[in-house]
Amino acid sequence: MGSERYAVGARAHRRCHPLPAATADRLIAGLILLALFIPQHILLWPKFPVWYHLTFLLSLVPLTSAGGTMASRAPMRGAPTLEQATS
Repeated sequence: MGSERYAVGARAHRRCHPLPAATADRLIAGLILLALFIPQHILLWPKFPVWYHLTFLLSLVPLTSAGGTMASRAPMRGAPTLEQATS
């Protein structure tokens, strides 16, 4: 059950990574994810150990920011280059 929750978080991270480009945008995306996941973790608090909640919630903002940085530096697969698009 715990690994399923991590999978949901990972999918949420991946979906936010291509979107933000600026540092403030990445921070805002991470804070939005945090705000969306806190209510779920309040409901799940008695079912999981404290370290699980802290690990998950404290990693949302930094990992979203790191993912946004990596996505903004990596070229998009299958996307045409400028030369290909203008020729």
